[in-house]
Amino acid sequence: MKSVEFTFELALVTIRRFVADYALSPGQVGRMRMAGVIRTAGRFGLIDPPEDWLVFRQRRNATSHEYFDEDSTLHIIGVAPELYDSVNSLLNSLREKME
Repeated sequence: MKSVEFTFELALVTIRRFVADYALSPGQVGRMRMAGVIRTAGRFGLIDPPEDWLVFRQRRNATSHEYFDEDSTLHIIGVAPELYDSVNSLLNSLREKME
């Protein structure tokens, strides 16, 4: 459970930094909500589809604000395979854009 959350949070930080450094100015990104950063990353081809990342974020937010029971744990662990694929895709996109 914690590894899924950690991976997701690290990916979001990476997305925010990329958008600040390569897509928009840091000041613009600093004023954006994370959903806007995710959509911007999608427009710049960093993540695809950005809607998946919004779902991951929604599920992570739901579990972080609830008492952890079996249902909430399964709720976030259930997206682990899709998150794994999306993070791998993010890494590939970063490699391509950094070349």
